[in-house]
Amino acid sequence: MGRSPRQGYLGVLREIHDGASGGHLGVTRTLAKLRAFLLGERHKDVKEWCRKCVECEASNGPQRRKKGTDEAVQCGKPI
Repeated sequence: MGRSPRQGYLGVLREIHDGASGGHLGVTRTLAKLRAFLLGERHKDVKEWCRKCVECEASNGPQRRKKGTDEAVQCGKPI
């Protein structure tokens, strides 16, 4: 019989909190490490997935272009 998903999750939590890299750092830091472990590089995957989603695109409206900056431009001669 295999391990349940909860047992696997508790094993990960135990390693993150109690393991060599854990350090018993408290709730906030343990949650941050758990999020980093669970998400890892998946942030880019989620961002790309949502960017390509037709329904998300329709509900968000058209993408706006960034306008130019208001910087002074030096020229050689007066206009």
